[in-house]
Amino acid sequence: MRRQYIMSIGVSVNTFDIEEFGKQSIFTLSFQNQGDVFKGINIGDKILGYVKQPIHKIRYIFEVAEVIEDNKLNLIKKLDIQFGLDKSEFLDIVDVDILEQKCEIIEICQEVYIKIYNKIIYLLQDSIIDIDYLFKLENKSFALEAINIVKNIDGFKEETLRILLDKDECKKIFKNTYPVLKSIPNEAREEDIVKMTKDSSNKNRYYTDIIEINNKKYIVTNNWHYGSTWGDSRTPFVEWIKELINHKQTENIYDQQLSNDGIYAEEIDEYSLDQNRDVTAEKLYLTKKLKHNYLVFGAPGTGKSYDLKKKQESYFTQENSYERVTFYSNYSYAQFVGTYKPKMVNNEINYSYVAGPFIRMLVKAYQNPQQNFLLIIEEINRANPAAVFGDIFQLLDRKDNGVSEYDIETSEDLREYLATQLVSGYRQSRNTMLKNKALEKYRKIRLPENLYIWATMNSADQGVFPMDTAFKRRWEYKYMDINAGEIEGKAFKLGKNKEVEWNILRKAINEILIDVGINEDKLMGPFFIGLKSLESQEVFEEAFKSKVLMYLFEDAAKQYRKKIFKNEKVCRTYSILCEYFDRDGIEIFKEIDNKIDKVKKLDNSTTNSN
Repeated sequence: MRRQYIMSIGVSVNTFDIEEFGKQSIFTLSFQNQGDVFKGINIGDKILGYVKQPIHKIRYIFEVAEVIEDNKLNLIKKLDIQFGLDKSEFLDIVDVDILEQKCEIIEICQEVYIKIYNKIIYLLQDSIIDIDYLFKLENKSFALEAINIVKNIDGFKEETLRILLDKDECKKIFKNTYPVLKSIPNEAREEDIVKMTKDSSNKNRYYTDIIEINNKKYIVTNNWHYGSTWGDSRTPFVEWIKELINHKQTENIYDQQLSNDGIYAEEIDEYSLDQNRDVTAEKLYLTKKLKHNYLVFGAPGTGKSYDLKKKQESYFTQENSYERVTFYSNYSYAQFVGTYKPKMVNNEINYSYVAGPFIRMLVKAYQNPQQNFLLIIEEINRANPAAVFGDIFQLLDRKDNGVSEYDIETSEDLREYLATQLVSGYRQSRNTMLKNKALEKYRKIRLPENLYIWATMNSADQGVFPMDTAFKRRWEYKYMDINAGEIEGKAFKLGKNKEVEWNILRKAINEILIDVGINEDKLMGPFFIGLKSLESQEVFEEAFKSKVLMYLFEDAAKQYRKKIFKNEKVCRTYSILCEYFDRDGIEIFKEIDNKIDKVKKLDNSTTNSN
């Protein structure tokens, strides 16, 4: 189990050096004459870095990468809060006096760590850094300091640099008639630079101070006005820098991949998953072995649902890792994906977005990328699949890794719901820019590789909808054979003292149906009558009447009653059919004895050949 600490970083820290290690910064931290100060700390533990000078604030979140000695650690910097979390924000949680008196590392419980962590995230979300001091600086200091701030927070990304070099953009955004930056050749001499600072009328428009950005040289304009008849070009530039700061703060939040409760995504692995379960290995196995869009079809009773249930029990064992939904004729997109619905809150009707099973599982998959999730759709074609899926069906086109080939645009309502569920602090945040960033993040969605969608289908049942070719080709299919998973040894007495096994009787009735021209997808599979109905004679007889006879009379043999039943009277009503069955048993079927003998011979010949 990982532990959490808060550590004071002060004058007795011997080294605090940064080395590049991949994309992460590795800090080597050692204490002088502190003995075994780090004894008991392990790889993966989290440390909050408390800085005493020049300000008393928590500034860093580290993760232990290596314990070199009892007084020396290698740390990974997970977060750098430039302006820090003031000690007044956590005086009631941690004894700051100990941290103030000397360099000390204190173990804190997970609850305390999360409380402080959430305060840090709130700070990042809702604070705006005060850079208004720039207005008090004279022109040259203003220009160089402002460019230095941009460099520190943005690193001069390509788009940022483009704006500062473009005359039209600078005029539009900053009200400055000159580009903020001007590029100069690296080989330019001092006299060349002086010439480049002047305009066509030989007036100085740029400072000669060289600014290096990404190994290239630039000079910055001196054309800044504030509170004068020439207008104000400082204010829009400062406001633009504030926007960059807000964007940077927002990126920090997303880059850390925060979960809803404010813990790092990698910490979720530890605190919410079974540590004895190899999630990564299972994920790789699922990706290679299981199909992402998987549709099982076949005749009634062939065990389609049972097949999916067994696979689900084998591979999706985590709590709440799967959800099952059954489609029916009036099932809609709003029910499957989600829609606004009224709710009674404090005796008032309020409307809120209610997610359907598809979005519920999508959110879980996004929240827990280390875990696999499954949505099972029973009887997918009892509703109109094209109407229920709507634009979602485009997501079913998947790459080899299981991620959607194409994305789709989300509705405004869905976008808001996803941001609320997936972005920590979104609902409470007052930072408009953060909220817009979150909404933009979910403007388009794709199915992730850890979300599986499986379905069952009866292709020729009553009340089913056809599936068009575009929808069909996005699934991988498994046909359940009419005789797969046969149930043997269950014999019952059904008229004239004859005993017959359910499996033999089912096949014999299927033979009669085939003879009158009924398609295979209308035949009966071995699980047409459930296993519980085979436990006793009485239960089986009732199940045979309510399931088999009803199915034949109302559906599969509705147009062929006179061809499969001996007595025409039984073709009048279902109740008459049941009366004759109670009296004559399976003798109500034409040629039933011959068909039973035929099935037995075929089974015997198959057994002998094997």
